[in-house]
Amino acid sequence: MDTRRVSIMVVMAAISMFCFNPGYASNKNVLHTHTTTIGEDQVPCTISIITGYTDLISWVKNNYTDNDSMPVYYLPETIYTVELAGNSAMTFKTWEYNNYVQNILVERGKHLVLYTTPHGEYNPDGSEVFGKMLGFTLPVSRFTFLREDEHPSILGEATELTEFPPDFYESASSFGTYVGSYKGVNAYSNGYTSYFSNKLNSYSGYNTGYKWQCCEYVTRFFKAIFNREIRGGNANTYYSNASAKNLKRAPNGGTDKPQTGNILCSAGGSYGHVAIVREVGSNYIKVIQQNWDNSSSDNSKTLSMKVSNGKYTVSGFSSSYPVQGWLWPK
Repeated sequence: MDTRRVSIMVVMAAISMFCFNPGYASNKNVLHTHTTTIGEDQVPCTISIITGYTDLISWVKNNYTDNDSMPVYYLPETIYTVELAGNSAMTFKTWEYNNYVQNILVERGKHLVLYTTPHGEYNPDGSEVFGKMLGFTLPVSRFTFLREDEHPSILGEATELTEFPPDFYESASSFGTYVGSYKGVNAYSNGYTSYFSNKLNSYSGYNTGYKWQCCEYVTRFFKAIFNREIRGGNANTYYSNASAKNLKRAPNGGTDKPQTGNILCSAGGSYGHVAIVREVGSNYIKVIQQNWDNSSSDNSKTLSMKVSNGKYTVSGFSSSYPVQGWLWPK
């Protein structure tokens, strides 16, 4: 058997034994607890609904000890305050029966939701679980690389309630967060670019693709604005398959100027990228998109445009994502 899977199973058993053991975390205000597994490795995650709390940090202090001689305790130096889908949240690590565990505690109305999953090489900072489940990952820090053979006492002085820099929130909006709108068609964060929700979206009964991929936005936009159904294929196939989608196309560097409402196409990366042109200037264009920065900057990304001898050349989304051209309805 895969040794990594054995390790995960051992940690899962430890978590199951621990969950709200009255000796370490009070269970009197826990309304419901459920354990599930995520991904091919079946990494465990326990979700608990909690009532009767005052604030996030007080709940942690009241329900965990920071005494590192105990078999279960929290690590104050790993506490971070974050925002998750518009809700106040706090992340922290615990040491539970010789294993590190990553926790996210989220305020949801009158309740708290506690997400708990093992931390390790297979799931650093809980990224494997929280990325898929919540569209959220912690930025890499010195705590990302903690191993079970490193006792927490090496971490040094506690620095409670450390906040991430402002640009962290700009670059890590959680899955489904509103990031902008053009002509009444809203765009949403995918959490991070490699996240795949496996959840389909629809508009007026038409399947527009998986939430919140770049293709889903342009498909939904064309259905809403032009009543065209263009779903199908990864972004890197849109330009080459323009005719099959009943679209006209113009090459980057050609004589056709991009227009608002056009689809801007790139075959870069593994899957390509598409966006909708929302503004055209004399030497730039602006696009709205999904699953690029996954922040409010996706509402209006500026790309430079060079005009020479009646030909229009738009810079790439990045050096790895050059623009092929643009598409519009026939």
